[in-house]
Amino acid sequence: TTTLQMWEKNNKVKFLRAFFVWNSVPWEDSVVYDTIRNIKVIKEMLDMNQRPVKRAADEYKFLLQDVLIIYYTLRGALSPDFMEHAEPIMSELLKKFLDGLHDPEVIEEEYLNLYSNAIVYGLEEALEGPYKKAGLDILTVENWPVEKINWVPQELRENLGRSLTETFASFKTNLEKNNA
Repeated sequence: TTTLQMWEKNNKVKFLRAFFVWNSVPWEDSVVYDTIRNIKVIKEMLDMNQRPVKRAADEYKFLLQDVLIIYYTLRGALSPDFMEHAEPIMSELLKKFLDGLHDPEVIEEEYLNLYSNAIVYGLEEALEGPYKKAGLDILTVENWPVEKINWVPQELRENLGRSLTETFASFKTNLEKNNA
């Protein structure tokens, strides 16, 4: 996976991130597999075994954005208990993003809210069980056999594949309507 990050100087687009993935699996599998890497990255700042990390507001904002992306990507695989706990937190965070999240104090408060509510562990749990059944530990993905790169257990395919496809199909339809 190659990640490209860009900042647009006119501030119409504050940040753009593109991912290029070389593989031979369906894109849905690649997205699900990539959430393992994303969770490892966000856990560096959300690990309850360490004190909260003091960072610049932009870094917190990227983290918050990544948590939202992971949450909504994994939504169909999250446990009911975690959903009950996380849904109000994530809905409020999404609303703040959509309204324009610019205040550094509010951004840090949202980071601390995710940290103190152990959100990363519920996200991790959604992937951990299905991969563990296949003998794979998502915490040590770097030790997996090469043939398991971008591999997704059938359970996750069933829970997430259709919702990902439907989300992007409706997105494509809306784009086509607006550009017709």
